[in-house]
Amino acid sequence: IPLISCRRQFDNFYQVAKMIEESPFDIFNGIQKSFLIPQDLCGKYAAASFLNYHQIDTESAPLLRCVPLESLLL
Repeated sequence: IPLISCRRQFDNFYQVAKMIEESPFDIFNGIQKSFLIPQDLCGKYAAASFLNYHQIDTESAPLLRCVPLESLLL
């Protein structure tokens, strides 16, 4: 994956995380209305934001090693 692509994805996720911290509404609908993205991508951002906010380490947690990351982001 090119570095510029990784940087853009990081910037996109950073903007979503910043918006979630500043607003007290439904995460899924807030992301969808603010960024005008499809529902499936909105769900992935919401799930990734949940994992990030609660600082869930998907690599070291024994239970999470049995569950593929893709199933967490559905």
